[in-house]
Amino acid sequence: MENPTINIYCDESCHLQNDHHKSMVIGGISCPVSKVRDISLKIRQLKEKHNLNRKMEIKWTKISPAKCDFYADLIDLYVNEECLRFRAIKIIDKKQLNHKKFRQTHNEWYYKMYYNMLRHILQPYKNYKIYIDIKDTIGCEKVCKLKNILHYTNKAIDVQQIRSHESELLQLADLLIGAIGYKDRINEINVQPSQTKMELCNKIECMLGVSFDKNSRYSDQKFNLFLWDGNK
Repeated sequence: MENPTINIYCDESCHLQNDHHKSMVIGGISCPVSKVRDISLKIRQLKEKHNLNRKMEIKWTKISPAKCDFYADLIDLYVNEECLRFRAIKIIDKKQLNHKKFRQTHNEWYYKMYYNMLRHILQPYKNYKIYIDIKDTIGCEKVCKLKNILHYTNKAIDVQQIRSHESELLQLADLLIGAIGYKDRINEINVQPSQTKMELCNKIECMLGVSFDKNSRYSDQKFNLFLWDGNK
């Protein structure tokens, strides 16, 4: 019997070393390849239900009061689809990073974080296709390095880049990652938070029984969050 194939759609927020943001989030949604088409279609149907263009890209930064009901339905879809799982690492304060102490560059540390995020998802006897959002000109280098690192854990892994508009599930990952880091970014710049975004953050935390400020239990699979304090 052929081993099942799982797709993992990965994204990140505020990952650059000197971007003036305190916290950073790396995360990914996993989905059996056999369910990707079905769930993508359901997301497009939700857009039609709310009179939105089927090609509209889902992004945390694009959330507005007019689209609140759509994003709330999208969260319901994630919660109710048992095959969807999410894992993320939130770096609490990048200013606490001490690369010199651990004899590493920021890029080397970045790959360690990516590996630590993914290794909790990866299981033996399964094949994985990991999709990373294209963000910068070093994307090919990023893909090659991450693939080499992950092959030490599981040889049956393929890593490739895609553009976020090509995948509804990658966009869904962006939504969850944006929610995890939202309160931290608001506190950084000391501005009035968006009521719509706060409602969506609270909805995710309430429906899943989680907190964006606390570690999940190791056994949690539907939504697993690890807070990294910068000294490990």
